[in-house]
Amino acid sequence: MYGKLYPQITNYSLGTGTAAGTAVSTLVSPVTGAAAAVSGTVGESSNSYIGFRGSENLGGNLKAFFQLEAAIGVDTGAQSSPDIFFSRETFVGMEGNLGEIKVGKLDTVYESLGDTLSFGGVSSGNFVSGSNIMSKNGFGTNNAHRFHERPANTVMYTTPDMKGFQGLFGYSFGEVPGDTRRGNIVSVGVTYKSGPLY
Repeated sequence: MYGKLYPQITNYSLGTGTAAGTAVSTLVSPVTGAAAAVSGTVGESSNSYIGFRGSENLGGNLKAFFQLEAAIGVDTGAQSSPDIFFSRETFVGMEGNLGEIKVGKLDTVYESLGDTLSFGGVSSGNFVSGSNIMSKNGFGTNNAHRFHERPANTVMYTTPDMKGFQGLFGYSFGEVPGDTRRGNIVSVGVTYKSGPLY
């Protein structure tokens, strides 16, 4: 059993927004409305979570393992996704001489390897994290186009270490219940680790 708690108190003050109808960029539609000035102080719980993981040695250098991870609110005690308890990285897998394979709701290869900039161990889901700047293009607020993602229905294969090199391959089936669309995600990466070099 493991977890991290990140309670925080945020004081905010927002001025009036851009006037409706104003074109702010050639890349996006004109502003449709302007929010009124607001301010306040709130308790928040960005990226707080609790998890359970375990493994079983199956013999012959083969190991089975699992992880269940849930986001929780330190400020309210509520889940961040009420309809999905284990909304964070949750999977089952096996590891042996040929590498490691995991199946479940998994971080993409990019998030696992490339998102190395963090503040206090938090690399996303917080106003101090860099993921919204480094891992997302500037077109709108939809998360479908960001690199920093944790898609469901994913299979992830990690090769054995080969003289410091290791490859990762992830594939998400993109299942959307009740929808005819499929948003498959393919992610690939290679790492090199040797002494202090990464």
